[in-house]
Amino acid sequence: VGDEGIGALDCSDAFPGNAFRQFQYVARRLQRQGVLLALASRNADESVVQAFEQLDGMVLRLDDVATRRVNWGPKPGNIADIARELNLGLDSFVFVDDSHHELASVCAELPAVRCLQVPEDLELLPQLLADSGLFRHLSVTADDRERSVRVHQEAGRVAASGSMSHDEFLASLDLRLR
Repeated sequence: VGDEGIGALDCSDAFPGNAFRQFQYVARRLQRQGVLLALASRNADESVVQAFEQLDGMVLRLDDVATRRVNWGPKPGNIADIARELNLGLDSFVFVDDSHHELASVCAELPAVRCLQVPEDLELLPQLLADSGLFRHLSVTADDRERSVRVHQEAGRVAASGSMSHDEFLASLDLRLR
C-alpha cells in the first residue's frame, strides 16, 4: 500500500487478486478457530486502515486482526512488541512475508518465529499455510473460538484505563459485587 497506493492492490476474482482473496479466506478460517491474526507492516497506518475499509474484494476486516504494528520500524521489533502485548511466546508466531530481506531479518533476530515466504508463483499462495503443516493438528475448543473477541475486549480495557484516572476506570467497569 505504501509503495504504490491502494489502487495497486488487487483482491478481485481474477488472478492474481483471487490468490490474495483465497489466502485471506484461509487466514479468516484459522482466526475463527482461535488463531490470532496480527499485522506487522512497513506502511502508514492510515493507508492500511484505508485498504481494509475501502479495497473491493477484501475478505479480512480490521476486526479480524487482534493487533497491528504499522510503522516504519523493523519487523522483528514489531513482532516482539506484538508478542508482549498478546502475552504469547515467539514460538507461537508464524510470519508470512514476500520480502526475502524481512524474512531473513526476522529469522535471524527471532529464531523461534516460524517464517514462510510468499511463493513467487502466486497460484500457490492460498495453500501456503496448509502446505506448511503448522496448522495440521489444530484442535479447536469453544474457548479458542472466543480468543479474538477476548483480545479485542482487553485492548479496549487497556485503552480505557490509560485515558482516565484509576477511580474513573473502575467506575466505568460498572462492576457489581454480590
